[in-house]
Amino acid sequence: MIPKLYDKNNNYIGKLTECSRAIVIEERNGMFELELDYQLFSPCYEQLIRGNIIVADANDKLKNQMFRIYKTTKNIFGHFSVYARHISYDISRDFCEGLNIENQSCEYCLNELFRNSHFSQNFVGKSDIVNAQNYNIGKVNLLS
Repeated sequence: MIPKLYDKNNNYIGKLTECSRAIVIEERNGMFELELDYQLFSPCYEQLIRGNIIVADANDKLKNQMFRIYKTTKNIFGHFSVYARHISYDISRDFCEGLNIENQSCEYCLNELFRNSHFSQNFVGKSDIVNAQNYNIGKVNLLS
């Protein structure tokens, strides 16, 4: 798959056809990042900036994953490198003051965490756990 580039507001910019290398690094319970090499002065190179989103396949099963650019470095060989983290890392800087929920499903509790966060109200949580339980948590980082 040829990676696609989107701006911060999820507007399509174009395909990254001049990409010479794209590697997704995924560690269990660890980092999930994209490293990409791109030719200088090629189409879309000026839009490969911090905050924009690259959509690429992470592996054969994880298709069309979104990665947010956090760093670019220019090399002397006429190309530059782009580093992007999976979009789920957007919630790593957000937190919830705390919740006390009684007799609700796991999915409901997860979405309440997002609704009560400071920046991550656009995220949606899914769960296959349907048992109603009580849930109580103090101030917590959302990714944790």
